[in-house]
Amino acid sequence: MHEDNYELMKVHLANIVENIESKQIIEIWKLVLFCGTKTQYVILMTDGSHICTCNLLITHGYPCRHFYKILHCSFQAKWHIGLIARRWYKDNVIKETPNKIWEQSSISLCTNEIQNEDNHIIEFRYLKEICESDVYTPVLQEINSTQQKYGRVQGIMRKVLDLAIYTNSYDELIGICQNFILDKQQIQEPQKDDELNIENPRVTARKGRRPGRAKSTVEIQDNQLKKRRYLQPVNMNQTVNDPGTACNGSKEKDTHKTCQNCRQKGHNKATCKN
Repeated sequence: MHEDNYELMKVHLANIVENIESKQIIEIWKLVLFCGTKTQYVILMTDGSHICTCNLLITHGYPCRHFYKILHCSFQAKWHIGLIARRWYKDNVIKETPNKIWEQSSISLCTNEIQNEDNHIIEFRYLKEICESDVYTPVLQEINSTQQKYGRVQGIMRKVLDLAIYTNSYDELIGICQNFILDKQQIQEPQKDDELNIENPRVTARKGRRPGRAKSTVEIQDNQLKKRRYLQPVNMNQTVNDPGTACNGSKEKDTHKTCQNCRQKGHNKATCKN
């Protein structure tokens, strides 16, 4: 969706409003940016949640700049630490205090006397359905921590390499790294030997042609020659007078050409006189 298209933002707003009950909507703010070329809409709800047509809260996991603009203008806009997705926190915070994040109080920059007297609890039900879904699984946490370890080690190794070159101790650094690699490889070798070697299953070759096998050109030609059986002319005199000769002649292979027009031998269709 293009952000600079006004009609698309209106269509997006209509789709969002259709999925929300009208009782839950308190305010709808329209933000016109860059001299009227871009427009965004922010919806404020009764439970303290908000929705922006830019969808930055859903895609990136933190509030957008449009919401912060409304936060300075509206009494109903509430900021809460739970608006930031879990993937932006440290791992120890997620493990130790997974449920205490939503127990923190909300912050409102614009307050009045009515809101100071009203101390009702803000639940953020709509935001919990979107942000609190278990997307940041332990598998993703492990991948993220592995990437962080790679980045930290690369930063340290750059400093070590710069110091080794500056102090002319490059050979010493290479020796330390090689000894470290040899020590860790010796630890890994016994672990590899303990693993079971699983071989491929035994396959028994069956007789006959395999199903789905592609035939060669020689096999295809042989089959075509077997199917070509033209009717041969019968010599009645030879068959009646000398049946043995006919039997012997039928056994011999006739190599003469047969005309397809008159069915006589000795010439072809191109040289046929009939």
